[in-house]
Amino acid sequence: MSTKSSSIPPVHLQPPSVDYIDNRLPEHHGVFKNTNSHYDHTVQKYVQNESGRDGKSVVGNQDKDQTPNQLSQTSQLGDIGDPEKFWGLIFPDAIEAFTTKYPKEPDGLEKLGYRIRDQATWKGINDQLHRAREVYDGTQVNFQGRCKRALRKLGDSAIEPTSNVVNLVPNIEYISPVLGAVQLLLNAYKVASEVRERVTSSFDEAEIQELFNDAEVYLITFPDSSKVKDATISLVVTVMKAIEDAIVFFLSKQIKRLLSAFYRGKKGYQETLLRSLEAIKINSEKLIQQAQSAHLLYTQFNLAAIRTVHTIVEAKRFHNDAKDQSKYTTLMLNDIHEVSLEACNNVLIMLNDAEENKKRQLQILANQESILSRLEEISRGSTPVPPETLPWPTQQTSSFNSQFQFNPVLPMPYQQYFQPGQQQISLHTGQIGWFDSFPNAAQQRPVSPQPRIVSSSIILDLLNIPLDLDSVDLLAVKEYSYRLPRKYHTRAVQVTQTREFRQFIVAPTSRRLLIHGHFSPQSLDTWRSSPLSFFCLLLVKMLRERERYITLVFFCGFHVEEEDSNVGGAAVIRSFIAQLLQQIPFDFMPLDMAIDLDSISKDDCKISHLCDLFVYLVRHLLRQDRTLVCIIDGIGDYETDELESDMLAVVKMLLQFCNEAEHGNDAGPPHGDVKVLATAPFSTESVQELFIGEGSEDEDDLPFLTMESFPDVNDTVGISMPSFSLRRGNTDELD
Repeated sequence: MSTKSSSIPPVHLQPPSVDYIDNRLPEHHGVFKNTNSHYDHTVQKYVQNESGRDGKSVVGNQDKDQTPNQLSQTSQLGDIGDPEKFWGLIFPDAIEAFTTKYPKEPDGLEKLGYRIRDQATWKGINDQLHRAREVYDGTQVNFQGRCKRALRKLGDSAIEPTSNVVNLVPNIEYISPVLGAVQLLLNAYKVASEVRERVTSSFDEAEIQELFNDAEVYLITFPDSSKVKDATISLVVTVMKAIEDAIVFFLSKQIKRLLSAFYRGKKGYQETLLRSLEAIKINSEKLIQQAQSAHLLYTQFNLAAIRTVHTIVEAKRFHNDAKDQSKYTTLMLNDIHEVSLEACNNVLIMLNDAEENKKRQLQILANQESILSRLEEISRGSTPVPPETLPWPTQQTSSFNSQFQFNPVLPMPYQQYFQPGQQQISLHTGQIGWFDSFPNAAQQRPVSPQPRIVSSSIILDLLNIPLDLDSVDLLAVKEYSYRLPRKYHTRAVQVTQTREFRQFIVAPTSRRLLIHGHFSPQSLDTWRSSPLSFFCLLLVKMLRERERYITLVFFCGFHVEEEDSNVGGAAVIRSFIAQLLQQIPFDFMPLDMAIDLDSISKDDCKISHLCDLFVYLVRHLLRQDRTLVCIIDGIGDYETDELESDMLAVVKMLLQFCNEAEHGNDAGPPHGDVKVLATAPFSTESVQELFIGEGSEDEDDLPFLTMESFPDVNDTVGISMPSFSLRRGNTDELD
């Protein structure tokens, strides 16, 4: 049988998932190269090569690790080439769909004993087709069969020569009717011969079985795809319809078929059977399309799984070596957690020491204030005091403002009692009263502009920046941290063991610290995140778990693209203001008139206006027992011509808090400490000059730390810093 004469397209393919695993998956991960295994078509699984076996089947062990849901689909389908198991799953649905779609059975099949609708297996249907074809081919050893074969052979070989002879006969008027009849008969027999060839070549038993084997492959490869199963059932229904029509064709009498071809012509002869044969081709192509679509869908799913930390665990279903790789991944994650735990415990010790130092400092300040108050009381008791002349309600206003550390401004409910035509009259202590003022007195003391009353929600609405920007970046850093080798996680532990970092955390005053990573650009998987970003993630997590710390963080590496609207120094300070107001919300506050609040919402707002607002909020919201920690990671990414000026303005503003604390010239109301931490995976120039430009007389002030001199570590063993040893105590382990 030639391939060209077949109406059924070849659909025998290797499962697409096997092609993907063997040819494409090694490009994404090295664990799938040289796997010492191969795909076994008999068991439909990957098995170990004969040379690598040790007496136990790795595939068997792998199956035990799979869940029942993963095994149920494949175990029900059975092995390729086993028609009984295959038809046990497909045949009932196929025969039901066939009888539903074609409820009327051709006449005579049940009476002659060639009915296929009552068959329970594919073998029974195939036997009926085989019997009908024997009747048609005349393979029976009898005189009638020999006559049929001889007649067909003679007709097939005589069609073309006879047609040529007829064409040579002159088209004379008296002979034309005869020639016309002969031509019709010859054309009819030629059409019948062509149809017979298509029918007999299309229903080859081996080819049909191969077609169903391919369908079984698709079902086993994509057990969760309902579209593949539906396409398979549609193909089987089409084949059943074609078989039923072919049986009718095989059993029909030869003279009846010839007359049918004579009257209907080439297009009408056995249209039902020919349409069934064409439907087989169409449904075969649909099945292939559905299988290819399922293959693409499964490929996308696998690629998505490869991009995650659990890639190797997901790949266990396809490869037996993935189990060992999963163990390695688990060990690596445990190492990362151990390193993170050690770094957290180191910082925990420092934070406990810092809180103790802060408590001692506050206690010393309280004692000093108590001594001064006592001395004032003694001095007032020994010195006569003349009657005071106090304006009312200055005394009450001073008491109100001292509670909130605001400027001496009356609350809104009291402002309505001050009219432009009235002024306060100074009386002796204990007396109150109001008098109309003289016109010239009102001109001598003009009414000052009232400050604007704002709330934290009003300012947040004007910032024009996502309020969850820090949370999104922290999650991104956590995801990138899994890509870092263990030696880079160990770097975080080394930072916590340095004297510079300890002084930054433990000191009960404002501090600044710049850390240079000195990492190689080729060693980092991405420029967005670095080992220092992972270190900042751990530090922010620990500080935000303590009530005394207000922590602000910004990761510059995630905001450098031109299409990102949160880029540069303006984005840093806007994000800091948003985080500050979310951690210290308030309902109302008088805002200094010098602050241009209306320009805050504009994209072209001056960086100085944003910095003024941040300074004002810190001085009026940060209590003395609180510590504000500002962290800028990847600050070197903003040392460019476009971004450097705004970034340096923000850094100068933050460092001004530290300078005021060091020199004791804080112009604003008393507030808590402000600590500034900046990190860069590579070296910086302008930022480094700002941090170490102004020297401090304090020997403990160490504003710069470089990791260039840190001892090297490998992927398995971490090396601690020998220059500093932490005090160990009873500390709670953090999750």
